[in-house]
Amino acid sequence: MLKLRELFLFLIVSILVACDPSADDSTALIDRFFTADQSEQESVVIPSLLNLALAGDNVASVFLSEVFVYEYDAIPIGSRAQIESLFLSNNGPNSAALFAYHELDGEPNFQELSDLSMSALDQCFVIPGYWLPLYQTPTINPADFFSIAWRNADQFSQGMEKLKKCADYYNETRWLESELLLRAGEQTSGISGRLSDLDALWQEFLRNSTFNKVADENHPLARTLSPVNQTTELYLDGVFTFPVVDSLDEVIPQLRADALVGDIRASRSLGIYYSGQSRWVGPDFSVGPTQYEKASPWFELAAESDPVSKFYLWQLKFGRADSVEKSQIRQLLIDSIQEGFFIPACMALVSRPEIGEQISEEYEENYSRIEVASALALICRDGYFNQLNLFANEKGADSNQKSLSAAIGLSNPSILNFPRHPIVYFGQDAKSEYIAKGAIAIFVGLFFAYLAFLTFEANPSSRKNKAISLILLLEGYLLLSMFGIGVLPVSLASLGMARMMLSIFPIVMVGLTFAYLMFLSTTETQLGKYSFHPAVRYGLPFFVVIYSTVYFISWGYGIFPFFNGDGLAINFDPRFARFFAALLLGFHVLILGNLLYVFYVERREKAVKAETKFYLAAYSARFFFMTFTLAGIIFITTFQDYVSSATQELLTNTFIAGEAIYGSLFAYGILQGELFGVRRLVKKGLVKLIVILMLFGTYYLIEDLVSENFSDLLGNLAGLCSAALVFAFEKPISKKAFQIIDLVLPDDSIDSDAEEAYRYLYGLAIEDGIITPNERLMLEFTAENLNLSRAQIGIIEASK
Repeated sequence: MLKLRELFLFLIVSILVACDPSADDSTALIDRFFTADQSEQESVVIPSLLNLALAGDNVASVFLSEVFVYEYDAIPIGSRAQIESLFLSNNGPNSAALFAYHELDGEPNFQELSDLSMSALDQCFVIPGYWLPLYQTPTINPADFFSIAWRNADQFSQGMEKLKKCADYYNETRWLESELLLRAGEQTSGISGRLSDLDALWQEFLRNSTFNKVADENHPLARTLSPVNQTTELYLDGVFTFPVVDSLDEVIPQLRADALVGDIRASRSLGIYYSGQSRWVGPDFSVGPTQYEKASPWFELAAESDPVSKFYLWQLKFGRADSVEKSQIRQLLIDSIQEGFFIPACMALVSRPEIGEQISEEYEENYSRIEVASALALICRDGYFNQLNLFANEKGADSNQKSLSAAIGLSNPSILNFPRHPIVYFGQDAKSEYIAKGAIAIFVGLFFAYLAFLTFEANPSSRKNKAISLILLLEGYLLLSMFGIGVLPVSLASLGMARMMLSIFPIVMVGLTFAYLMFLSTTETQLGKYSFHPAVRYGLPFFVVIYSTVYFISWGYGIFPFFNGDGLAINFDPRFARFFAALLLGFHVLILGNLLYVFYVERREKAVKAETKFYLAAYSARFFFMTFTLAGIIFITTFQDYVSSATQELLTNTFIAGEAIYGSLFAYGILQGELFGVRRLVKKGLVKLIVILMLFGTYYLIEDLVSENFSDLLGNLAGLCSAALVFAFEKPISKKAFQIIDLVLPDDSIDSDAEEAYRYLYGLAIEDGIITPNERLMLEFTAENLNLSRAQIGIIEASK
C-alpha cells in the first residue's frame, strides 16, 4: 500500500499534469497575434490559427471570427475565402452574424443586413447591436432598425420568438425585446431594466477607467469645456436616425431627401453611413479616401449646428492630418464637447486617449494633463447623468427609483450577468481539455458525496460525523456546480441548467458556514467551545443569510453561467466573490489552526488519535491549494480590474487539484485509520456493487449470446432467467465476494467482545438460511444491550 507522502505527491503531479494549460497551442498563437507585427500576423499566426480551426479547435475558430469582424485587414487575402468557407460550412447561423458585422463596415445594404440578422438571432447575436456609450460612440439603435425590418405581423412574430429564447441570457436581446414590446404597446417594465444596466455601466466605468478624480465644477477648465446647457437629444439610443419609411430599401433615399431640405440628423446619418462607421469609430480614426469624399460633405452640412457631426468631422480629418493640420482642426473637437456631446470626453478617459492628448495640447500652457483629465471626467459624468434622466423620461421608466445624481450609489449590475453575445457557437462541443477538467470535477464531487454517505452511515447520531458529512456534501456541490458544468453541451438549455444549479449557491454557503462551525465545536478546545455557543453557531450563518439577501436585492445575481471560448463556465461579481472567498479562507485557517493545536496536545499527552492525524494531513495538503486560490481571488477582486485567462485557468486548476487531493487523503485516512468503521462499510458497498454487476452482466451477456444465435425474444427470456438465477444465489455470492474483498482490504482491528457475541448469535439464527420474526427480535434486543451501532450490525451480518 502507498505511503501517505507517496500518495500525496503522486496526486499532486498527476492532477496538475492533467490540468496543465501550457500545451494550448491556440492560446499561445492568440497571445502571439497581439505581440507580432502585421507581417508575422499575416504570414504565420493567421494561417496557423486557420489550420487549427479547420482541425476543429474551437478557441482558434472563435478568435478568427473576432479577427474577421474587427481586424479584417490583418487576414491575408488568400486566407479570407478559406475563413468564410469555414464559417459557412461549420458554424451555420453564426457565419451570418460574422458577415453581418462585417457588412456594417462599409455602406451596408440594410435589407441584406436584415436577412443576415434573422439568421444571426439563432446564435443570439443582435445585429446591429447596442454599443456601450461610454466607451464608443453609439450609432444604430437596433430597435429602430428592426421596427422597419419587421413591418408585417409574421416577421414581427418570428423575430420576437427568436428574441424570447435569448432574452433570459444576453442583455442585447433582452433590451431589444423590451424596446420592441414597448413600441408595440405591450410592455414597459423591461425599459427599467435597461436603465439599471446603463446605470451599472457607469459603475463599471468608474472601476475600470483612468477616471480617478472629478474636477470641481468651479475649476476654470471645467467651466470652459462644460456646455452651458445640457443637450436634450438622447445619444444613448444611437446617433444614426432612421426616417419613417415602410421598408429598409427606402432608408437611404429618404435620408437624402430629408438632408437636402435641411434635416440636420438626416445629414449626420448619411455621413455616418458613407464613412463606413455604422458600427463604430475606427481605433485610429482613419477612413479610406472614397469614404472620406462621400461622408465629409454631409458632416459639413450638419456641423454648423450639430455637435455630433462636429466630432465625426474632426475624426475624419484627424485620421488624415499631419501634426500641423491636427492643431488646426482641434477646435472642432472642443466645440463638439462644449455644445453638449459628452461621449468624446468619456472616450478620452477609456478607449481613445488621442482625444485627451489633443485637448491637453490645446490648454497645456495653463493646465496639466491631470487637470484636463479631471475636467473631462466631470463633463463625462454630468453628461451621462443627463442622458440617464432623458432616457427615463423618454422611455417612461421611473427615474425616481434610480439615484441619478453626482452622489449616485451602487446599483444593480445586471449588465455584468448578461453577456453581450455568446462567443461560442451553439451546437458545437466544448473544448476537449475543458470537458476533461469538468469530468474530473464531477468525479471528485461525486466521490465527496460518497464519502459523505459513508461517514454519516457509520454513526448518524455523532455530531462530528454529521458535520464532516455536510462539509463533504456541500463542497462536492461546489465542484459540480462551478466546474462540472463544463461538460454540458454548448446550448441555451445548458445555460438554463447551469443557472438552476447555481441558484442554491448562497444557501450552500450558509450550510458550509454552519457545518464548519459544527466541526470546530466537536473539538475540546477553546475555539470549539466558542463555536458551539448559540450566538456564534447561529449568528454567523444568519449574517451570511442577511448578506446574500441584501446582495441579491441590491445588486442581483452574484454568480452566473456564461459561455467563454472553451465552453460553459461561471462568473462572479467581484464583491460577491471577494466576500465568500474571504469566508472560506477564514474558516480554513481556523480549522487547520485548531487541528494543529489538538494534534499538539494529543502528542504532548502521547495519545494521538488516528482521526486527528489524518484530518490534519488532509487539511494541510489542501490548505496550500485553497490558500493560493482563495487569496488569489481576494487579491484580484480588490486590486485588479481584469484577470487574464491564464490566471483564471491556474486558479481553477489549483482549486480542483486541492479538492481532489483532500478527498483522496481523507478516503485514505478513514480506510487506513479505520475511522468510524468506514472500512467495513466500504466492503459492504463493494459487495453490493459486485452482486449488481453480476446481475446485469449475466443478463446482457446471455441475452446477447442467445439473440445472436436464435431470436431476440428467446434472448430476452434467457437473459431474465440467468439474472433470476444469480438473484436466487445472492446470499452465497455475497458471502464469497465479502471473503475475496476481505483478502484485498483485510481488517486490522479485532472484533470486540460485544461484536463476537452478536456474530455468534447471528450465525445460529441464519444457520437454516432464514431469520424468523422471533429471531430478529432476539437479535435486536441483543444488539441494544450490547450497545452495537447499526453500522456494526450491518457489517457483521454482511460477512456471514
